[in-house]
Amino acid sequence: MSISPNLSNSNTIDWNEMSKTFDRWLPYIQPVAEALISLADLSEGQEILDVAAGTGEPSLTIARRFGSKIHITAVDGAEAMVAVANEKRRKEGLSNAIFLPMKAEALAFPTDRFDRVISRFGVMLFDNPLQGLKEMRRVLKPGGKITIAVWDEFHRIKSLHLIWELIMKRLPAKERPPLPKMADLGPPGKLETLLHDAGFQEFQIRTLPLLYHFDTF
Repeated sequence: MSISPNLSNSNTIDWNEMSKTFDRWLPYIQPVAEALISLADLSEGQEILDVAAGTGEPSLTIARRFGSKIHITAVDGAEAMVAVANEKRRKEGLSNAIFLPMKAEALAFPTDRFDRVISRFGVMLFDNPLQGLKEMRRVLKPGGKITIAVWDEFHRIKSLHLIWELIMKRLPAKERPPLPKMADLGPPGKLETLLHDAGFQEFQIRTLPLLYHFDTF
């Protein structure tokens, strides 16, 4: 099966509208949050920045797991997404996390502010991925660590082809996740070039499997 990324309306997706239904996808990408948390080497006393946190993950998982030992600041460009995340935080009484409406390309934080910067499936969706990564690097402390997750090439993600076919048939345009655009940084060398251009000198790229388990769709 071959589905053209050009069928996507991902460039004009309304993330504020998407906030109403976004949580339905969280269980399926939670393994990525777990991998991100593990690779980020989080420890007591750190200040964490989560960029493009959506409706709260993986920040909420980190906040629950580490408690007051860690403080998390999470940002997203869609105010409605941030509102959903903050409501979850309030309901759970999590005082070690804060969610703010903010674009990755213009982070309103001092230089060298955070020990760790993370982003799950966010960088390729930035309006300007290069500027977003430059900002993430700017607010990272010397010796700090940035950990991001992006999708592989679209044609290599067989599950997305099947899911995209079903989505096109069953979901209205405003509720469709931008699956083809998610793979923008998947082609060989593209992410490496972007990281280098953003000023990162040392980095590792790993390919990890992600399995979906659907009872029904």
